[in-house]
Amino acid sequence: KKERTIALKSVLTELAKEKALVVADKIELASLKTTEAKKLIKSLNIAGNILFVTNGDNENLFMACRNLGYTQVLVVDEINVLDLVYADYVVIEEEAVKTLEEGLK
Repeated sequence: KKERTIALKSVLTELAKEKALVVADKIELASLKTTEAKKLIKSLNIAGNILFVTNGDNENLFMACRNLGYTQVLVVDEINVLDLVYADYVVIEEEAVKTLEEGLK
């Protein structure tokens, strides 16, 4: 558990240094259409492999992103080092950041 915590901290620090960590107030989509997810990605002005981290179950986001091969949606409790390393950008909700900070103490 100690090694996992250190690895997560290390990867998150590196993402922040590279400006690949995007903190959003709330990640919400009006519907579960893939075009909604594409609009969100375009509005964030990011490209590549994208990892969305939410604080709770976000069904619209999950359903909209599942057809996009370059996106992945995880709840903050499911976050792991491999997914973080694979992602070019990590978009995380503000509440998820707080939950993650508590878990990494």
